[in-house]
Amino acid sequence: DNALISGFMLTGAVNGIYCNQGSPTITNNTITGNSTGIYCFSSSPAITNNTVTGNSGYGIYCYSSSSPIITNNTISGNSSHGIYCSSSAPIIKHNTITGNNHGVVCSSSSPTIAANTITGNANHGIHCYASAPTITNNTISVNSGFGIGCYYSSSGTITNNTITGNSSHGIYICESSSPIITDNTITGNNYGIVCYYAVPTITNNQITGNTDQGIHCNASNPIITNNTISGNSTHGIYDCGNSLPTITNNIITENGTTNIDYW
Repeated sequence: DNALISGFMLTGAVNGIYCNQGSPTITNNTITGNSTGIYCFSSSPAITNNTVTGNSGYGIYCYSSSSPIITNNTISGNSSHGIYCSSSAPIIKHNTITGNNHGVVCSSSSPTIAANTITGNANHGIHCYASAPTITNNTISVNSGFGIGCYYSSSGTITNNTITGNSSHGIYICESSSPIITDNTITGNNYGIVCYYAVPTITNNQITGNTDQGIHCNASNPIITNNTISGNSTHGIYDCGNSLPTITNNIITENGTTNIDYW
């Protein structure tokens, strides 16, 4: 139950390590060439200082009320998600998560995702379904999809992140999701923030230099307060219909087409 797994090369299996209702310490291993690198079922292992790379499915899979502590790992080049959480509450801190299909995916989970570098993944950096994550102090950059996506009534908080250079939206919020988005730097993405049938609170962010719109609203009721929205290539805030945003005390300036376009 409290085993130490350290110093191994673990390769060529369905699961490199399988934790079932245990709490081992998994440290300083190379876990590669498996289907799933580490599989946690109702478990709470400490996973630290490992290289989890080149697995054909998931890097780390957390399922059924698992609460692992995942710190200081390199999780890269896995063909599916770097980390996948389902009905779990992992703590994910100080990892480098790069070159996977998605970086971190959460379903019906409440992870803490803090101080990670999540970059260069083939789809989204962080993707949440029906979840309540705490996402703070991460660098989320140069992913080929969204930086962060919130779907299916996700809530949670997104604070103090640098979200930059993602090919699609910096943050995408849809399907009745209501995260609190505050004190982030959101720059150099396609759209900064997109709200689609959503009710987020967006405060004290720097939303600048995105290649299309700063904030895009469609059938949404966001609260947009105390942000700096500037230098975006087309619109600062664009409402394409059926939205009732609350827009107060923002600095909205020098956007390419219009600062606020409200239909």
